[in-house]
Amino acid sequence: MIAGDIVKLNSYVKMFKSYLVGGGVDAKSTVLTEEEKTKYATEGYNVKMDLSLAGETEHYVMYYKELATVAGDGYDKDAAINEEDDEVEVSTSLVGIIVHGTETFNLTGLRTVDKKGTEVEVELEFKILKDTTNYVTVEQEFEDTEREFEYSITKDGKEISKTEVEFENEKGDVKMEVALFDGTKVSEIKYKLDYTKKDGKELLSVTYTNSKISGTFTIDITGDIYTYSYDNNFTETEPLV
Repeated sequence: MIAGDIVKLNSYVKMFKSYLVGGGVDAKSTVLTEEEKTKYATEGYNVKMDLSLAGETEHYVMYYKELATVAGDGYDKDAAINEEDDEVEVSTSLVGIIVHGTETFNLTGLRTVDKKGTEVEVELEFKILKDTTNYVTVEQEFEDTEREFEYSITKDGKEISKTEVEFENEKGDVKMEVALFDGTKVSEIKYKLDYTKKDGKELLSVTYTNSKISGTFTIDITGDIYTYSYDNNFTETEPLV
């Protein structure tokens, strides 16, 4: 494994374990307090969401409202409601703010729900803006047995980092892929994690690759202390983060 990556990877392992019990990306809708309702009454923000991005320790609080999608909103999407062949697509624009510590940033986005028969696909895209050249872009997609999550950081107009995460649970065969970038294709590293449960132990078999090296190792995620075991018989532990 790449030296120094264990703490960052461990946060994604925690995310994986959360996914096993129905979690994943830590985003939770909560009720606005009476004080918050009064504070944001003029703007009309009536939705509050607590958000923690995987791989990061920062905590964010989103306040926003949803509006019917209209032409010229900047997104390459179809009409707000589209019915064809028993398929219904509903899109709403998100407008609001996101609070991080003592800082407040503008928030714009789009939520799309696509229903076809019993299949439902949900996409959420939003941008956290400091200004036009400094922002974070987040995308999430949920569909049956798959979940995808992507976020990137742009500084002074240049994308400096990007993370892509994909979960798949096909009849109990649970897999996760993580791709990390720091602004250049050469720096890309990918992890593939396969989950097994045997004799009371929960194990992840991990394969990693980048432009220079590749390898495998296992992680015991049975308890609250994760144990990483490598091919050279070296082991190390990392607590939940």
